[in-house]
Order: sequence, then structure tokens, then C-alpha cells
Amino acid sequence: MKRNKAVIAGIGQTEFSKNSGRSELQLSCEAIKLALDDAGLAPSDVDGFSTFTIDNNEDVDIIRSMGIETLRFSSRTPHGGGGSMATIAHGMAAVESGLCNTFVCLRAMNERSEARFGIAHMAPNSNNKGSGSGFLEWSMPFGAATPAAWTGIQAQRYMARYGLTNADFAPISVLQRKNAATNPLAWYYQKPITIEDHQSSRWIVEPVFRLLDCCQESDGGVALVITTEERARDLRQKPALIAHATQSIPFDTETVTNFYHKDLTVFDSGVQCAKEL
Repeated sequence: MKRNKAVIAGIGQTEFSKNSGRSELQLSCEAIKLALDDAGLAPSDVDGFSTFTIDNNEDVDIIRSMGIETLRFSSRTPHGGGGSMATIAHGMAAVESGLCNTFVCLRAMNERSEARFGIAHMAPNSNNKGSGSGFLEWSMPFGAATPAAWTGIQAQRYMARYGLTNADFAPISVLQRKNAATNPLAWYYQKPITIEDHQSSRWIVEPVFRLLDCCQESDGGVALVITTEERARDLRQKPALIAHATQSIPFDTETVTNFYHKDLTVFDSGVQCAKEL
């Protein structure tokens, strides 16, 4: 059977700030509205939806707030940022199988003003209250409360094996900030960093990660509209074809840390995704 290929037909994003001054539900609705406007669609066209298990917005609240008339398919994916591609995979599968026609991928949060990493209670309405579950039970009470601390274990093993120092990580941060600084809605718009900036920033996990190895904690929302290639011919933007989308959750993995891998210097999930792609 020839599939009606999935495409990304619209993108919407709010500004990224340190204090949005509005609820995560409002950020969600703004991002969805901007993505639909970008595609030339209306909320009534939406019949599929996906976000994250850690997103605090309920599907029914978004439906009522946006005026989405009938949602035929919805899903949630775990793993936070590591699960971002899964929302696209769900959207691709849903529209190509005919489960829905217009699918929205969403993530909105007040990551800076509400849900700061490093505080055990996390977001007020989060499922991660207290010391959490799974690996969080064995890290939060002992002070390992941030991604820098969790991934520092793997990074330190990688550095030891290959003779690297923190300076070898600097070009990655510099390149990513250079790309991000081109976004007019970014907090650090037109403010790239240099190798010297990176190396002079304070230690977060010495001798592994400095401040500028870490991502921004920002408030904001982003939404994507996925539909079929055929439907997109009548829409506002030239679509981006989704050649494929996938995710991998190996047997010996954890939500963030992957401490149980036989070799901490290899990112098994990435290797498996590459093979499928």
C-alpha cells in the first residue's frame, strides 16, 4: 500500500523568557494558534494531538480553550526532551494510517518561573513531586538533582577513556548557541558565545560541565502541525516531508541517566535510532 506521507505544515512558538507571566495552558494555546496560522488551518481542523507525560496541560482543557471540535486520536510520550522526536513519530503514524488528518505536537512549560531543576518538588502540578520514582529515588535525596549531575557520570567516563577535558566540549556549546541566537524569539537572540566565554563560565559539575555546557531554563511553548502531503498542497506553507521518525528505549536504560548500560561511553538509544533511520 502506498502511504500518504506525513509532513510538517506549520510551526508556532511563543517568546522564550525567564518569566512568561501567564499559565502553561495559555502558552500552549498561543503556540498551537501560531502553528495553525502558519499552516493556514483553523482549530476545528485539528483531530490529533500529542505531548509529554510530564506536560501539565490536560487534553480536554486544550480542546475547550482552543475550540477543537472533535479529537479522534491523542497520545503522550515520556522522557522529556529525549522524547521530543516521539511526538513527531506519533503524529507521522497517526496521519499516515488515517487515524486523523491534522495532528498537533505540543510542549509548553514555565521551566524557569515554575519548574526549576535542582529543587526536589519540581513543578507545582508535576508528577515528579518529592524524591520521585525510579532513578529519582536514588539521586534526588543525595543531591543529584539536575541533568548535569546525572549525565556527568557518563561524560566523566567518556573523558577518561578518550583523554578529553571540558575544553573539548566547548565547540558544541558554541555551535548550538550560535544556531539558537538566530531565533528572534530566543532569550539570547543575537548573543552567541565564544570558546573563551565557555571556558570562563563557572563549574557546575567539576571537572565535567561548566555553566555554558547547560541549556537555558526558559518559559515558553512550541507546537508543530503534521498532516498528509496531499492535504498540505492546499495550505499556506511549503511543507517539510517527514522521511521517518523513530525512538529507542533499550532494555538496560533509565529515564535520563542510562547508568545500566554495559558501556557508559556509548549512547545505545542513539545507535539504535540511527540503525532504523
